[in-house]
Amino acid sequence: MKKGAQPKSEEIAIKIRDAILLKKELSPGDRLPDERTMAIQFGVSRTSIREAVKTLEANGVLVIKKALGIFVAENPGMSSDPLGMSFMQDKKR
Repeated sequence: MKKGAQPKSEEIAIKIRDAILLKKELSPGDRLPDERTMAIQFGVSRTSIREAVKTLEANGVLVIKKALGIFVAENPGMSSDPLGMSFMQDKKR
């Protein structure tokens, strides 16, 4: 990876996030394609897709339901840390 270049998983996470939050291509509750399909669609490995999905799940954009799939959260983009407390904890380290 080039110095200063974003990891593929971050690029994919941004594309998926933008499709949901900015372009409104997906609505709350919509199911995303499976990992294999998204890997082909984005031209990356399934590992990159998994990392992107985990990032978006942690940020409240996606919900992973075991054996059912990956879904857009009911309130996508709503942080699980609305007051930014994790930022304060990171500053203490």
